[in-house]
Amino acid sequence: MMSLDVLTEKEAADLYKISKRTLSNLRKDNKIPYKKVWFYIGRQVRYKAEALQNYFESN
Repeated sequence: MMSLDVLTEKEAADLYKISKRTLSNLRKDNKIPYKKVWFYIGRQVRYKAEALQNYFESN
């Protein structure tokens, strides 16, 4: 079974030293793709830690 590390919006923003608004804008502009990097649990956004790290390393 594969382990998936998941981050909340606050954890992701703190980790990459950006605001939650910046993360929201990245999602809205489709710069970080839905289901590949982020997804919903109920109404809350979660980020796949490894995919998000790959995004920030490549940009």
